[in-house]
Amino acid sequence: PATKKTRPSVGPNWASAALRRLPDGTASRCASRLTEVQFGLHQSGPQRHRLVSKWAGRSAGFERRAGFATMAHLAARGARAQHAIDDAVLIGFLPLIEAAATDERTYVKKAVNWALRGIGKSSPALAAHAERTARRLQAADDRTARWVGRHRMGEVFGG
Repeated sequence: PATKKTRPSVGPNWASAALRRLPDGTASRCASRLTEVQFGLHQSGPQRHRLVSKWAGRSAGFERRAGFATMAHLAARGARAQHAIDDAVLIGFLPLIEAAATDERTYVKKAVNWALRGIGKSSPALAAHAERTARRLQAADDRTARWVGRHRMGEVFGG
């Protein structure tokens, strides 16, 4: 008789179980980061935006990626009326995007790209700001920044 394969269930304590299997010291650092992420995603208003900016400014790759991926998420939420985010907040993210566009790490540059695309798709007013940022990146001396600018111009602005 054939047995049906089942997926392992992920219970409410899956994160703590995973943390217990990590080497000494690593678990507390991971728990601290998880707490910070959970805190950040459940905050509203300026607290969340400051936290996202803080993550985007870090040098650790996945923390930095988390900042830009969250920016993309906020921009997508901002496009829906019930979760409107002030345009000024999203415009404030553009200098962070421009500064991080030179990061060559694939997972960071893609998240920077997502954030710029998300902001550009949020509203017509934001599209103009994102286009100016993409054009500056496209003209930059840095190869990675040009990549980000070129992809934004191609995907969002059709050229």
